[in-house]
Amino acid sequence: MGKRNFVPGINRTSSITGPRVFGGKKAYFSLTNSPSTFNVLSLSPSLWLDASDWSTLFQNSSATTPVTANGDAIGSWRDKSGNARHFTQSGATRPTLSISGGVSRIAFTGGQNLDAASASMITSGNQNFTILIVYEPNQGTSTGFVFGNFSAGNLAVYVDTALPAYASPFGVYLNADVDLSSDTYSTGVKLITIRRSSGSIIGWQATTQKNTVSNSQSVYSGAGTSSVWSIGCNTINSEAFDGWIREIIVVDSAISAANLLALQTHLVNKHGAS
Repeated sequence: MGKRNFVPGINRTSSITGPRVFGGKKAYFSLTNSPSTFNVLSLSPSLWLDASDWSTLFQNSSATTPVTANGDAIGSWRDKSGNARHFTQSGATRPTLSISGGVSRIAFTGGQNLDAASASMITSGNQNFTILIVYEPNQGTSTGFVFGNFSAGNLAVYVDTALPAYASPFGVYLNADVDLSSDTYSTGVKLITIRRSSGSIIGWQATTQKNTVSNSQSVYSGAGTSSVWSIGCNTINSEAFDGWIREIIVVDSAISAANLLALQTHLVNKHGAS
């Protein structure tokens, strides 16, 4: 029997396919068990938002009125990491629950946003970090701000190609524009990963590595209004994302290559992302 390789935090599928001899006759068979899953909490994430989990979605910012139907406003998206970094919105700019093909996602149609005030997602300074986002872009005409914070040392993830200085189709701003892919913009469910390790930011789309850019700029994530983290719209520069967001995971470290691939594979399979 061949050696089995295991990656911490993942439950693997097993698949056996091939010819066997029964009663002197060759027969082919295939046996596959249940789909693989990944234990996100094994990575000690600083933030985990998952729109497929309705227990984390509420219509009001105080999280007392659960969502019940397609089109409900989202006033609170609760953090599953255990760190209580919940994102809320009480005004008219609440995004909405969108269900398509049985899949739940949060719809941002230009100007809607959720905020988490004084939430230190990433240690301040030139800290290593890993950010994974599953989203679906709508064909838009402006740069889409997906996730980030506002300050002198801000960290912001942008998608689409309307302003090539930012990304094509995705990149990050960390005191400077960092383009992480030179691919052509396209619609569909996307998984992007941004990881900084030892002064370099690396981008992935699905499980494929894209650009590597040197960047050791400091991330500011201290207390106060300047550390507000937002989803869907940069309210300072009015840069809004047009599309749907399914899941966001932030880890305050550069997770290992093995764990990263396992998590990426899990999210690709879970969301049908590319």
